Amino acid sequence: MERYETIRHQLDAATDFAKYFTEPAIGAVAVDVLALGDLHLPTGRIVACDPMTELEDAKPYMQTVPPGVYPVQACVIPSEEHGDRYACVHVRISDAKPLRYECGMTGTEKIDEPIEPGDFYGFGVDAGVGCVTDARTRDEAVAYTAKLVDAGDLEEWETPFEEALAENAKAHPKYQTEYGDWVNWTVPGTDDDVIVTTSGWGDGYYATYFAYAEDGTVCGLYVPYILIDEEEQSGEDARSGEGEASDM
Repeated sequence: MERYETIRHQLDAATDFAKYFTEPAIGAVAVDVLALGDLHLPTGRIVACDPMTELEDAKPYMQTVPPGVYPVQACVIPSEEHGDRYACVHVRISDAKPLRYECGMTGTEKIDEPIEPGDFYGFGVDAGVGCVTDARTRDEAVAYTAKLVDAGDLEEWETPFEEALAENAKAHPKYQTEYGDWVNWTVPGTDDDVIVTTSGWGDGYYATYFAYAEDGTVCGLYVPYILIDEEEQSGEDARSGEGEASDM
């Protein structure tokens, strides 16, 4: 913790992610905002990961938010040429203006290496999707999936999310392929849910940022999958996983 306190502000994001949800375009890149419904956070301990490969092992962040129910949005880059891309997911904790964006940390990262500008710690995506949920919901979703596998309703490598994504695409086709690009999935028998979206350009390594207001409270949570500003400047694929500080 002593080492963490010396580096935590070095990991703050330089990008103002709030503008992804308030501006019609980031530079020359047109964006749109898609409402994903409300997210129930019964403990306020946040988990972000690839839900199809890492949900069981994902650790909650040290930073927390007050337990509650919060609206969630996705910033989408519409494109007929490249397909609609989900650039960022935002959980709105309050209406306060973000003053800084602090990199989410689980306390398991190896933080002895020097921190360079643009470095961050985050989670890996191997199935092209990421999620945001509560630590309690994570446990409930893992237990529910295990029951389906034990009953023979799912193969060991399957999750409930594949079917849920496809079904949600039928009900809400905007900015979705037939396989589904987002779903707000409630664990059966609970009031707890998991927000799942496609992860920008796909597999990679992504950060989660807790936005702090001037009074020191957390006013939002942002999971950027595409750094639109950097991508426009470089003309390259500037996914959130470029130049990361690895936690392995």
